[in-house]
Amino acid sequence: AVFKFYDSLAGFTCPPSHIMGKRRARRKFPQLDEDVKYVQVFYEGQHNDARTATYIALTAAEEGATVTNYTEMVGVIREHGDSGKAVGVRCRDNLTGKEFDVRAKAIIFAGG
Repeated sequence: AVFKFYDSLAGFTCPPSHIMGKRRARRKFPQLDEDVKYVQVFYEGQHNDARTATYIALTAAEEGATVTNYTEMVGVIREHGDSGKAVGVRCRDNLTGKEFDVRAKAIIFAGG
C-alpha cells in the first residue's frame, strides 16, 4: 500500500510498483545472495540533471548571484582563526588558476 501511494505521488507514467515472488526474484536478480521471501519492486523517476543544474544556475544569475564553472573549493574561511565559525570558502578557478574568496551566511557542503 505504501508503494502504491508513492506511485500516485510520482506525477508521471512509469511501470507500477509490485511484489515479486521468491522464484521470479532469483531469476531476475541472480545477485541476491540471501534467502528472500519476496521482493518489492518500485521505479524512481529520471530527469536530465544537466538541464536542472543549468536552470538553477540561470535562475540564481537572474536573482543577482555570480555563477562560475570549473571552480573548486580549496579551503574554508573561518572567523576568529581556525576554530571559529565558517563564514566563507576559498575557491580556485581551474581554468585560470586564480583563487578568490566567497563569503556567505550559510555554507552547504554538497559533495557527491
